[in-house]
Amino acid sequence: MHKDMDKESFMTALKDSDNIARLEALRPRFEKLRDLKIRADAEVERAATELERAREHARKVAGTDDEDAIRAKIKESYERNTAAVDEFESAIAAVEAELAAIGAA
Repeated sequence: MHKDMDKESFMTALKDSDNIARLEALRPRFEKLRDLKIRADAEVERAATELERAREHARKVAGTDDEDAIRAKIKESYERNTAAVDEFESAIAAVEAELAAIGAA
């Protein structure tokens, strides 16, 4: 018996063969977790690559990859489009009114 190990801890310690059996029983769980980590790491790398591509595309298309700036540009675009449609609708209504006034409608 090792001089630092008392009799009680020696009796509760497992034999090497028992520990080896426990390790073998744990192997499938460990391998599953290792495989999950490998897949997760690959997914993180793929997502990072995809994000960088999206940012590059945003810089080419919008001149920036700042999300708030892009949102502001989109909002401005919606506002310009709405104003243009309003103007077009008003122009059609004016033409219709003029035609009705001269009896051509």
